[in-house]
Amino acid sequence: MKNTMRLIPVIMFLGACTMEEPISEFLDDQSTEPGLVVESIFTNEAVVQQVKLTFSQTAGELNDEAVPVEGANLLITGNDQEYVLLEVKPGIYETEGPVKGEIGQRYTLRIEYQGNIYEGSDMLEPIASHQPIELVMEIDGFYSIPFRPHQFGYEEPNRYDLSVFIPDSLWTENFENVTKNRIWTYYTHPFFEPNGVFEFVATDYKTFGEHTYYLRQKKYSISDSYYDYLRALFSETEWRGSLLDSNPGKIPTNLVNLSKGNSAGIMGFFATCATDELIYKYPDREQ
Repeated sequence: MKNTMRLIPVIMFLGACTMEEPISEFLDDQSTEPGLVVESIFTNEAVVQQVKLTFSQTAGELNDEAVPVEGANLLITGNDQEYVLLEVKPGIYETEGPVKGEIGQRYTLRIEYQGNIYEGSDMLEPIASHQPIELVMEIDGFYSIPFRPHQFGYEEPNRYDLSVFIPDSLWTENFENVTKNRIWTYYTHPFFEPNGVFEFVATDYKTFGEHTYYLRQKKYSISDSYYDYLRALFSETEWRGSLLDSNPGKIPTNLVNLSKGNSAGIMGFFATCATDELIYKYPDREQ
């Protein structure tokens, strides 16, 4: 029998944490000019950290490819450190080398663009360790991964990235028609969101074959303010279409236009997250 995915009782969506500063106000209703959209997760991993910067789109442009913001100056500060981000390709800004955030520290992203200065900050909250997901054995002896993008009723919110991959050391050209790396992202939530629970998305069971697959399971902490942003974002996107939709509304942000004292002209979120990673072998088929 197939059971729903269980990841461990200690899972929420991107780690719940104490909010020290209020989320900034919603975007100005009267603004019709394209604004900046920030996508970034600054982590405690020693990696090249990245910020994606694009222009917002009007209703008639929602299906168009996002236009990158070029020529901005970006800086991340925190824990008495400064990290300059360079534009490595249009709209993609990265630190000059691997850097890592420290748990318990607040980090701030500063953007200077066309005479405006924008800032947003988030606390890098701690994260609890977690356990491998529970796989389901099928009648034919294969194991499958029960996957659902949103799961409710957990102790805290978290984000998970789940990869099924073949390590480079085991990869050979004999693996015909085999995907070397597959990645899914899902979230756990501390409450039962009616519009999310009743989104009518059936659990998807992903089964893999005889090859030597491994699973990489990465868990992210989430601050209270980041969770508020994500919850609002999902309510306006993935959780719409059921009988229990929430009323449409603006999506909050932690980014502020310093010249105006509010979030006019800027949206998205600068998030900081701690991570916990597990790597384990996909079980061999039972005969």
